[in-house]
Amino acid sequence: MLSLQRFEAAVPAVVPYRAAAPRAVRWEVLHADLGVELPPDFRALAEAYPSLLVQDFLELETPEPGLESSFVADVRDLTVIVKDLSEAGLAKGYVPYPEPGGLLGWARSNCGDGFYWRTWSESPADWSVVVSGENDDWSEYAMGAVDFLAGIYRKDFKVGGMPENFPSDNPDVVALLTGTCQAYMRRR
Repeated sequence: MLSLQRFEAAVPAVVPYRAAAPRAVRWEVLHADLGVELPPDFRALAEAYPSLLVQDFLELETPEPGLESSFVADVRDLTVIVKDLSEAGLAKGYVPYPEPGGLLGWARSNCGDGFYWRTWSESPADWSVVVSGENDDWSEYAMGAVDFLAGIYRKDFKVGGMPENFPSDNPDVVALLTGTCQAYMRRR
């Protein structure tokens, strides 16, 4: 829960979108469809928030209760990108999930950047974050997704290949309805 509080402190504009009660995500459905449990910090985020668009840049998709298969489809779309890059020799040695240590997507930007977990440990709580920038910038961070988000929005570190104005001092946030992330990307 501390990760979630750090993220909310770094991006106060998310707080109005926080659910009054935990969202009833069917984690067993996601586990069955993906073949792996998702990290506990991300689960806490998804139980507290719908999908979000932060700073008109970062699409943070969370599973919608009852529509978990839509989230699985988005995760698989991101994984296909890693597969294609890996097969083309452009993934800097990273491989797609379900290969051992493979990358499993959790967010994207409207500029073509991908945000992944590197599934190197049996415990999802140990997974690191990998960012694939649009310009072949790859970076890895030994932290969970929510701590990563808090860190970039607190400006604790810079992520290579990100736009000059990222992150802004007061990022705005918009809640996205299920499927809105994909529709938004098609418009760009």
